[in-house]
Amino acid sequence: MPEEAPLSAALALTAGMEAAADAEDWDKVAALEARRRPLLERALAAVDPAEAVAVRAVIEKLIARDRRILARAGARRDALAADLGRLASGRRGRDAYAAVQTLAR
Repeated sequence: MPEEAPLSAALALTAGMEAAADAEDWDKVAALEARRRPLLERALAAVDPAEAVAVRAVIEKLIARDRRILARAGARRDALAADLGRLASGRRGRDAYAAVQTLAR
């Protein structure tokens, strides 16, 4: 399979992306994805029909890992949104308290 090298490299980068997602190193996930993209583009640009089954198997592995990464990213996004909501609520409470203190003077 001539495109095995780029696909293997893309699969290895995807494994690194998954490890970085586990560590919540989202900058590293993005950097690895940027390195992976041209490898996938090159590998998929001209797939020989005789290699399609093997290429599909690798792509399915990549998609499965991408789904796990996206699930982790979504969970982190939701946690950050909840944190921001609590922060905004705290600020509103602080501002209300300050307003009451100003009126009490």
